[in-house]
Amino acid sequence: MKRLPPKQFVTRVRNGQKVYLYSDPPGCNCVYLGTQQNWDAYQQQRAARRMAKEEISAAETQAEWDFGAWGW
Repeated sequence: MKRLPPKQFVTRVRNGQKVYLYSDPPGCNCVYLGTQQNWDAYQQQRAARRMAKEEISAAETQAEWDFGAWGW
């Protein structure tokens, strides 16, 4: 863990396969290890969260507008 940058993903080759490592010293004092399948699932979750945040932000912005003058 000491040789990995904290809170950053890095890739390594292990047994001929690419693996992803994430060092989390302040959180769990551990290193997470994942496969390409894990990485793909993580990226899909990030994209889904980003889209949800954008939808919430758009809804909040729309709620702030006063459409009364236009009869809405």
